[in-house]
Amino acid sequence: MPHRSAAQPQGAAAAGELGKCYEQAIKERALSVLANIDAELCAQVSAGLDLPAPAVKARLTDPAPSPALSQLGQTWPLDGRIIGIVADETADLEGVRVIRQAVLDAKIVPLLIAPVDGQLDPDGTPITVQRSFATARSVEFDAIVLGGTAGPGSDATGARDGKAGDSAATTQQVVADPRAVLLVNEAFRHGKAIGAWSGGDRAITAAGVPADAPGVLIGSTGDAVLDGVTELLGAHRVWKRFTPQTRTRPSMPVTRPQGHRPGLTHQSSRRDNHRADNPKSDVAASGAAPFYGGSP
Repeated sequence: MPHRSAAQPQGAAAAGELGKCYEQAIKERALSVLANIDAELCAQVSAGLDLPAPAVKARLTDPAPSPALSQLGQTWPLDGRIIGIVADETADLEGVRVIRQAVLDAKIVPLLIAPVDGQLDPDGTPITVQRSFATARSVEFDAIVLGGTAGPGSDATGARDGKAGDSAATTQQVVADPRAVLLVNEAFRHGKAIGAWSGGDRAITAAGVPADAPGVLIGSTGDAVLDGVTELLGAHRVWKRFTPQTRTRPSMPVTRPQGHRPGLTHQSSRRDNHRADNPKSDVAASGAAPFYGGSP
C-alpha cells in the first residue's frame, strides 16, 4: 500500500506507463483496479491520463499482519554482514585494528573507510583502506562505526566530488568531511546501527543525528562500541527508531473536480537515490521514516 506522501510521484510514474498504452479499455480497467486499492493514487493517475477517476466498486479490507512477513522481533545470523569503519590519520588507529580483527572473528566483513585510498599509518602497522570518502556509500554497509572525527579530506571540494558540496570551506570551518556526514545521515535514516568513539560523535552531530537516538552508540573505546553495534545487527535494522505508519482508506471515492487538473510534481524519494540528500539537514526534525517491510 503506497504511503500518502508518495501518492504524487507514484501517480506520475503510473500515469506515464499507462500513457504509453494505446488501448483505452486497458487504461480504464487499470484505473478501476486502482480505485479499489487507493482512491488518492487513482485520482493522481486519472489526472495524468485526463480521464475521470472511477468510483470504488469493491471495498477492500486490511488483512491482519503476518509475523512471518515481518522483520520485527526477529534476529538473524551475522555472517556476511558488512560494517564500515570510518577513520583517518588522527583516529584511534590501535582501536581500529582491534575492532577490525574482532569483526573478522565474528565472521562479519569490515571495510575501512578513509578520506583517500591507500593505507593508514604506513610507517607503523599499515591498515589498508578499502573505501575512500569519494567511493563509500551507505547502501553498502549494514552498520557504521567512527573511530575519529572524520575530518575533511584533501579532495573534499565540489569540483572533485559532488558529494562534498560546492562550499569552499576550509578544514578549520568544517567539523567533518561532508561525505562522511552524508554517510552517517543516510545510515541513520535507513535504520542502521551507528557507533562512535575517539571524537567520532562530531560527525554524528554534524549529520543532525541525536546522540541519544535508538541505535546510536557513543563510547570511550572501540571494542565497547562494537559490542553494542553487533548486538543490534542481528535485528537487521533499529526498528525502535521508527514509528509504524498506517493509513485509512477514504469512505467516499475521491474524484477529480470538473475543470480541475492538479499538477503532478516530483517529490524526492528516500530509497538510495543517495544523491540529492543534504548532509546538513536536520534528520531529527525531518520525521522521515521508512515503512516496515521495505528497507534499503
